[in-house]
Amino acid sequence: MESSGRGTVESITIVRRAPTPAFRSKVPYAVAAILVEEGPRMITNLVGEGSLTASTGDRVTVEFLADDSGTVLPQFRLSMGGGSGAQQSSGCQTASSTTAVP
Repeated sequence: MESSGRGTVESITIVRRAPTPAFRSKVPYAVAAILVEEGPRMITNLVGEGSLTASTGDRVTVEFLADDSGTVLPQFRLSMGGGSGAQQSSGCQTASSTTAVP
């Protein structure tokens, strides 16, 4: 399935206490359920400016980021005009306008 890489925040929570020692340097961080435009739902992180104040209904765009081990994971960033009336800059650079979703 090909995807536009765009979606909407369906639910969100902010993690403030690290679940394991490996996450201590990452807190606080946002975990969200994203409803991708093409239909699938993804549980992933919200990253970037505004991620800790995002709300349900905010528009997001996928960004592929490597974790500490080098594994590349899809994460989402608030889109321009991401919702909640706030103007957000996506800062997202992608190689193509579509993304293959397994």
